[in-house]
Amino acid sequence: MAVTRVPVPMQDCELRTNQVDVPLPQLGEVSHHRHRANLVAGGKRTIDVELLGIRIGDFVLITFPGELTVRIGLNIKGESPHDLTFVAGYTNGYIYYAPTAEQLRNVGGAQEDSDCLLAPAWQSLFENRAAEMLRKL
Repeated sequence: MAVTRVPVPMQDCELRTNQVDVPLPQLGEVSHHRHRANLVAGGKRTIDVELLGIRIGDFVLITFPGELTVRIGLNIKGESPHDLTFVAGYTNGYIYYAPTAEQLRNVGGAQEDSDCLLAPAWQSLFENRAAEMLRKL
């Protein structure tokens, strides 16, 4: 079993508001906006998340505390040296939607694409760390 903490970059609150052509809820109206505002007010520009990798026989599991998209799960499985690799979201916390970098450019197109704490760089950080963990299991 392997456990690691990864600091993933957050969206910039002001930049996020300026990118959207449709009105966003005011900070504080939605729980994740409050969460982001509290982190930024405390001087944080990243969110520390816990990843867990575990192998039981041929079964391998990687976890992430957000709502991952299918594309990210498939990317992780594709890089895994293990045939029976599974990816689980909503584990060891919850940091809301975790869309791909490409989906984050679809601001206003779908809630899960644009209603997010994470900056686009989060995806490569997570996928690279998950691949490292899988190679060690």
